[in-house]
Amino acid sequence: MQTRCCVLLLVALQVVAVLAARAKRASPQQCPEGFTGIGFGMCVSVRSLNVNYFDARSWATTNNMCKADGARLVSLDTPEKHKALTEYLHSNFDFSSILQMWVGATRNATGWWWLNSAPLPVDSNIWLEGEPNPDETYVHAITFVSWNIVDGGHLHLRAVPADSLGLGYVCEATGV
Repeated sequence: MQTRCCVLLLVALQVVAVLAARAKRASPQQCPEGFTGIGFGMCVSVRSLNVNYFDARSWATTNNMCKADGARLVSLDTPEKHKALTEYLHSNFDFSSILQMWVGATRNATGWWWLNSAPLPVDSNIWLEGEPNPDETYVHAITFVSWNIVDGGHLHLRAVPADSLGLGYVCEATGV
């Protein structure tokens, strides 16, 4: 009898956890003007998604542009946030010609980090195969997302040299 009660309690706790996760995802978000709530506490703004190479910007420049709006480049530090952004981009943008955008990850002497201070493990499946490049030794890593149509449009990270330019970037409002 006691075992049955424990099993029922565990099942009830799992149901509550699933419902809480759904409620968190579905709950309306208060986002600053120009930002869209996409769940999991994320308010994002996708910028400069056009194919005009004269508009290409560096990682540092785009992060400063986000900061000017009270935001930062997006941190995809959980699988849920990664999936939410992937779904949002897939539903709202045509990626037939846009293949990259900046996100908020940097490298320092201790490894890769998201701008919200969460670690970005080198063995994470968010990296493209063969990434991050172990030959890159710069302090401020440039990380961008590629839209890989071959595997269904998942977002993947790729480390590139500090002087690289990107055509798009995703800002995340802070303090949400």
